[in-house]
Amino acid sequence: MGICAIQETHLTITQKIHTPNFQLICKDRLQRGGGVAFLVNNNIGIKILPRIKFNVVEYIGITVLHNNEPLNLFSIYIPPRGKYTQNELDTELRTLLTFNGKNVYMGDWNCKHIAWGSRTFNPNGNLLFKIINDLNTESQNINIHSPYQPTHFHQNKSTDLLDFIITNNHSHSINKSVLFEFQSDHLPLLIDIQITQHLNITQTITITNWEKYYEYIQNHIYNIHTLQEYTPKHIDTQTKLITDLFYLAKTYSSKTTPKLTKQQLKLPQHIHKLISLCNKHRRLFLKYKNPADQLLHQSYKKEIRKEIQNIKNQEWTEKIESLKFEDNSIWRITKALTKTVQPPTPLVHNNTYYSDPQNKANIFANYLGEIMVSPKINYKTDNNVITHYNSIEFTPNSEPNLITPNEIKLNIKNLKTKKAPGSDDKTNQMLKIASNIPHFLTLLSDIFNACLTTSHFPTKWKLGIWCVKWKIKVNAAKS
Repeated sequence: MGICAIQETHLTITQKIHTPNFQLICKDRLQRGGGVAFLVNNNIGIKILPRIKFNVVEYIGITVLHNNEPLNLFSIYIPPRGKYTQNELDTELRTLLTFNGKNVYMGDWNCKHIAWGSRTFNPNGNLLFKIINDLNTESQNINIHSPYQPTHFHQNKSTDLLDFIITNNHSHSINKSVLFEFQSDHLPLLIDIQITQHLNITQTITITNWEKYYEYIQNHIYNIHTLQEYTPKHIDTQTKLITDLFYLAKTYSSKTTPKLTKQQLKLPQHIHKLISLCNKHRRLFLKYKNPADQLLHQSYKKEIRKEIQNIKNQEWTEKIESLKFEDNSIWRITKALTKTVQPPTPLVHNNTYYSDPQNKANIFANYLGEIMVSPKINYKTDNNVITHYNSIEFTPNSEPNLITPNEIKLNIKNLKTKKAPGSDDKTNQMLKIASNIPHFLTLLSDIFNACLTTSHFPTKWKLGIWCVKWKIKVNAAKS
């Protein structure tokens, strides 16, 4: 399975599901019930689509590559008739089904109509059928892909078809089948869509041998000589030589390996047999309505849950008994258990929710660009600007206080190790190790003094990476 579209997740901000090798993209309700989500295999590249704020229809969308073309997938849930009007539902469905691009809508529609195989009609079904006919009359290309089998069992008494697929501008056929292997009142649909996968899919971790790093710096730092002239060109060149040396030393002394993923719980063979028997009697009961099969199904389900819980308890006991002070394992597990992970928060802009990081970054950049634009001034004719420009001297009025290597070493020593690096990827740890080499401190003091003397500072020193963080439980007026 590559992608799983889920409806009625009943998830919350703090309660999520974790599936090894899959990422969760979800839209949760603030109150109990509902919710839609996608579980996407890490091998598949996706982009999260912006989401319009609806009051009735719950949906979330992602974009994948299908035959090297973008294909939009949507997980849909329409609540049963309740606190909403047919006009609200009509407006939202027409908006949803006319999104641009090639779209595949999958979900629990709670719409009954004989056109897609339901046993009867309901108001939502009649409305959806009318909307599709109207949109196709308006040159849309909307098709319904139904399994023509019951997908919903209401309290094991009645059956009907509520789950199906709707496509727009998607001409390829979709293979679909109903599965009986899961414990739910809704039977899942299995569909086959060929999706392009990532090229680089393996997560990695880099480990640096700091002794080798120091050795490399020690052996090559003396190839860089002190500045011969204090000019902007010489300062920029010297800065680049030192930055490149740091990069080469880090590359030489580091080893990159695949990141170990969390191991999935491995069930013993006897539990797999119990699951098969449980599913078997569920299928028999749904087909023949024999109460004996229902009792066996319920009995096996309880036994399976008990056995899985026993395995989890046993693994946890073994994990606790293996903890030691010497290897810091107690500290690591305490940190993991007490750590609060805040899921990514959508950004609301023009009544649309944006979850994709690139979209959020672009919106923030545009916002900053709008509020930080300088006044429109003609710098060639404005007398105040010309007078101020002419009064500026590009060299200090007096000789600056020069910086010594010892001052640099003292300041590097006081740097915090676990601070994020800048755009050049030089960490404070790298600076601390290199500061034990006297020639490195001499080169740095030479560059700093040249900058103070000429009033020229390398452009790369003025660059920064902005990472927008959502502040939890912080008054917006104070942030």
